[in-house]
Parts: sequence; structure tokens; C-alpha cells
Amino acid sequence: MALQQIRNNFFLSDDINQAEITQKDIRLGYVIKPRFRFGVGDRFQIRYSIGRHDFELWINNKVSVSENDDISTIIGKHGGRIPDLHSDVLIILNTVKLPGDDINLLRTATPSDELVQVKDDFKHQRYILSGINAFIMAHEFLLEKTIIGKEEQTKIRFPDIFEYLRRKVVIAGNSTMRVSWENALEVMYGSSKEHFCGGGGFVGNLKNIPQHKLDNVSETIERQSNYVFYEFAFEAGEKIFNDDITGGLLLAVAALEGAHGAFIYEMIRAKMPADADKNLADDYIRELGMSLCNMINPYIFMEESKRPSLELLKKTGLALTYRNEIMHAIRNARGEYRSKNRTQKELYDAYYAVKKVYDIYRAELEKLLEKEKT
Repeated sequence: MALQQIRNNFFLSDDINQAEITQKDIRLGYVIKPRFRFGVGDRFQIRYSIGRHDFELWINNKVSVSENDDISTIIGKHGGRIPDLHSDVLIILNTVKLPGDDINLLRTATPSDELVQVKDDFKHQRYILSGINAFIMAHEFLLEKTIIGKEEQTKIRFPDIFEYLRRKVVIAGNSTMRVSWENALEVMYGSSKEHFCGGGGFVGNLKNIPQHKLDNVSETIERQSNYVFYEFAFEAGEKIFNDDITGGLLLAVAALEGAHGAFIYEMIRAKMPADADKNLADDYIRELGMSLCNMINPYIFMEESKRPSLELLKKTGLALTYRNEIMHAIRNARGEYRSKNRTQKELYDAYYAVKKVYDIYRAELEKLLEKEKT
């Protein structure tokens, strides 16, 4: 398949008649230059879905990085120059709805230097952001290390998309169209193939995801889109990175409750008859309460070698107490907010205890889900 560049930001596949373009033939592409490098090798492509939206993602890393490379060795390999270590990213939204006037504009567009001004509104931008951020979360999870700064990779927030955005394009082709690497590079850089400048200071590391884990990116994205607690955990890490211990602790507890609830649901469902009330697991957690669930359920539902230590569970219990103090504005006898009297050390200790217990529940849940598949 070949793409013809009709206008600066409009590409037409040779498998379709331009005058007969319909809604289902249209795709929107964003070319993004983030401040970090995705650890996916030199080039990487993936197709995945988030809810009812379908995406294709193309990543071009112009500088090859080997396992033992760091910034200094990379600079040495390039004659003392600092090369462009940022990833170039093309994300294509395959599920687009444009007004009829915009479709007519595409049908009649002719080659010129002008842009095709389609109504790429907030809705489509939000879908694009959800698609790229789903990949960022999966990437960070599989990397098991940070791309940025001290602890966590950060999502691309709505205002940042305009800082990182290098190009917006419209691509028209029939439903069986598959974008090739040649097509992707043409869309990224245009017919001149000139690479655009970096996206600000490089803030990442150079570690690559091992290939056997990289093969699981689609599965990871699907699982994380099915369980919102992954996002809570990710957001908690971002809060901690930005020294917001209160927000980090609240989100970490929310992530723990989500992972715990999903694990208990699967365990109870496996033990109950097929025609049992599907709400029993939810009723069990609600009636027992999270504080008691935290102390009791590991001993009921986990093998001894897998369950958190009693000391860790007690620290997590304190974190639940701190969460309640914050959320319900609980005061002491002097009328002071109890949460204001907690030290930073107490709150950080609670956060890291919750994170450890969350990771245990998450890992055990993933084993159950993997077992169900086989």
C-alpha cells in the first residue's frame, strides 16, 4: 500500500477513491515528541484497543542503545555530541467520527501547502491521550524501572500534548488498510524525511524492556484497561514523585482496595457453585470492611509463602486509618485534624507498606487470570 500526500497533513491510501471517502475510512494521527525514550529497541509497532477505540502506535528511536550504555558512553560514541535520544511517536486513532462537512472537504482536497482543517476537537484529543497513556502505563509496568526521574514515568497530560505535538494528520484508506513502516515514517517526518527537533531536555534512562516482556505489551494494556486499580497505582507513584504524600497515599489505598477486591472476587467465584449469587464476593468485602479484610483475608485466601507478613499488614492497617482521617476530616479531642499531626515519615512508611501489599495482591490476581486462560 502507498500513501499519497494530498496536502501537508492529509494522506490518501492508493486503495481508495478520494471522491468516495466515508466516515469509516478516516483515521487521525498525532506525531508526538516526548521528553523520554521508550525502551522498545530501535523501532516498535503495536495495535491495541482501549474500550471501543482502536489504536496503532509507531515508535522510532533514532539512536541505538545497547544493554550497558549510559549517557556518557552514548555521547562518546557520537564524537562528544549529545544525540537526540527522545522517541518519535506516531499514534493513529482508527475510530474517528467527523462531521459531514469535513468528509466533503477531504473528498475534494487538492495538493497544496495548506492544511486540511478538520474538526479535531477535544473529544478526539482525549481519545489520543488515553491511547498513548495506556501504552506508557504498560511500558512502565513491564520495564519494572522508571523512565523518568526518581520513581515513576509520568503520563502525558492534556496541556502537555501541545508541547510534545509535532504534527497532526488525517489518513484515509479502506478498512483493510495496514500502515507500513515506510508509511509511518513518511507521516512522521513528511516527504523530506527531515527529523524534527527534540522535545525539551531528556529526562529518562536508556534501559530497554526485554523482548520476552515486550511480547506481552498488548496483553498488559488489555489487563490494565480492565482493572482501574492499575491506574490508581500509577497515579499514586506520580504523586509520590511530585512529593505529594497525601495524594499518593490516598491513591495507593484505592489501588490496594481494587486489587484486593478483584483477587477476593476471583477466589470466591472459583470456590462457589456456578449458579451462586454473583454479588456474594462484593457483599463479603462490604460487610467485613477493608480494615478486617486486610488482617484476615491473606490468611484465608493466600498460601503462607505468598501472604504479607503480620508486621506489613499492621502498617497497612495504619495506612487505612490515615486514609480515613484524611477523607473524613477526623479531629482529635482538641478539635485538630488528626491527619495534620501525622509526620511525613509516618505517611511515607504507610505508603510503602500499602504499595508492597498491593503488589502481592496484584501478582496473585494476575496468576489467577493467567491460570483461567490455560
